[in-house]
This record gives sequence, structure tokens and C-alpha cells, in this order.
Amino acid sequence: MLENIRLSLQGILSHKVRSILTMLGIIIGIAAIIAIVSTIKGTNEQIKNNLIGAGNNTVSVQLYQGDSPYDFTYQSAPDGVPVISQAVRDNIAALDNVESASFYRTRSYCNNVYYQNTQFSGAMFGIDARYFDTAGYEVQQGRGFLSREYTDNAIVVKSLDKKSREETGIQNCDVAVVCIGEQIATSILTTLNLVSLGIPKVVSKANSAEHGEILAKLGAEVVYPERDMAIRLANRLETVRVLDFIQLSERLTISKLLVPEKLVGKTVVESDLRSRFGLNIIAIANGANVMENVKPDYSFCKGDILFLSGSRDGLLNLSEWSEEQ
Repeated sequence: MLENIRLSLQGILSHKVRSILTMLGIIIGIAAIIAIVSTIKGTNEQIKNNLIGAGNNTVSVQLYQGDSPYDFTYQSAPDGVPVISQAVRDNIAALDNVESASFYRTRSYCNNVYYQNTQFSGAMFGIDARYFDTAGYEVQQGRGFLSREYTDNAIVVKSLDKKSREETGIQNCDVAVVCIGEQIATSILTTLNLVSLGIPKVVSKANSAEHGEILAKLGAEVVYPERDMAIRLANRLETVRVLDFIQLSERLTISKLLVPEKLVGKTVVESDLRSRFGLNIIAIANGANVMENVKPDYSFCKGDILFLSGSRDGLLNLSEWSEEQ
């Protein structure tokens, strides 16, 4: 061992210049590595301090194409760009100093988005349940989203053409409901495509008789929700005691009304609603109690609610009779 040390020292002393240069290179290399590591660490700390001092600690990460955000509306993700999954979001949220992470999609061109007859203008965001907390936003009007409103069965398509519908698998459904009423052309085209896909039952909303006639000829079952609700409301307003009204056909209606004062204390037989007004008693409710099998000797009590079936004229005659002095 001592002999090896002695020979090493002799070699160093006999080649002094080369030995000095070798040691100098090692020292410079180690110093350079230390400087690079310190610079990277300092840069990270500076970026963190700048973000904290900027007054907003929300960082948005978005894919760009050149100087503009990449638009997924008309094109798919570029090759080599993975789709961000739920697991990726959870991994980001698990990082140190990250309080929350959220997904969102934005679109600046929204001229084909309507609410009733109002065309939407401005930017549109598609967000998840964590977006408001992550972005630091607060709902000033209305309310936020409830957990039950998020579902895996909701599908958003870019357009309502036949190809988009086939991609959603809607042709495998037993029933399809078309709730488009204001845009008649879109309603008709959507109904036509759904019927042509072979869906057994297609229910379409119509805003007018002409609109409904076209939908019926396409093979859809037509409903008029605005008209039906207007009829129910009109009948409720026309007779003071009517609480609700459903018209099953031109000759048959079901009504819910407060028992007239004239009937309080009388039995079902004594009131004789069937022969006098053509009305049949389906049930009687009073508070939490509901009587489905009404006996002939039952005496009407104050606060009873009657469920009657019969014609609209019979209901009007009963209302007029109950208001007579």
C-alpha cells in the first residue's frame, strides 16, 4: 500500500502541469453542475413567487397552435397529444401546493346557440363540477350545478346531423323525445332523421298546428305542451274552485277542485253529482288522507278536495251552481 502511494506521488510530481490541469477540470466540472442545479431551483422559486405575488394563483394550461388557442370544434387532437383523463386530473390535484384542478373547454364562436328565440353571443365554457372552486368564481345569480345534474348518459354533439346522432348510439333507444320547438326547420329535420334511424317511438314538440301536422306525417307522436298548459291554466282561472285540470279528450276531463260550500254536510247520494252534472267522483282527499273508494253515505267535509271525471261543461255547471246565492 505504501509503495503504491509513493509511486503515485512520484508520478504527480514528475508531471506537475498535467496533474494541475486535471484537478482544475474536475473542480470546474463540479462547480458547473452545482451552478446549474442552483439556477434551476432558483428559477422555480422565482416563478412560484411571481405567481403568488401576481394576486391570482390560478394557472390555466391550454394547447396552442401558433399564436392562437387550438380549436377542437372543427378538428381532433393533434397526433402525439394525449387526451387528458380523470386520472391525469387527480394526479395534478395531488401535486404539492395544488389545491384543486379542473377541466374546461371554451369556444368563442357561439352564434348557433339559442335560448328560445334569443341568439347567444360571447364565449361559451364547458366545465366540470370543480371549475367554480378552482377558478375562484362565485355565482351571483341563479345557482351552481348540483351533483345529480352530472351524468355519464348526457352527450353533447356539435351538430344535429344524421352522422352525429348515429355516433351517439341513439338508434339503439326505444323512445326519442324532440324538444325543439322554436326552430321549426331543425325540429323537422331532427324528427325525420330519428324516424329514419328506426327508433320505435319518436315524440316531437310542436308550436303550431301546421308544425304538428308535418311532424305527424313524418311518423312522430306530436305533443303541444304550451297549448295544453294554456288550456289547464284557462280552466283553473275560469272556475274559482278548480285547483287543476287535465283534458284527456274532447269529451272527457279530470279535474281537482275544492268542495263547494253547498255540499258540505251532504252525502254523496244527496249531492247526486252524476245525474245533475254528469260528474263521477274518482277520489276525495283531505289533508294527508285520500279516499279512493268513495262510499255513497260519505258526508262531504270542509276542506275536502274532489277528483272528478266528466265533461268540461259539467264542471262549469257545477262551478256556476256552487256560486249561486
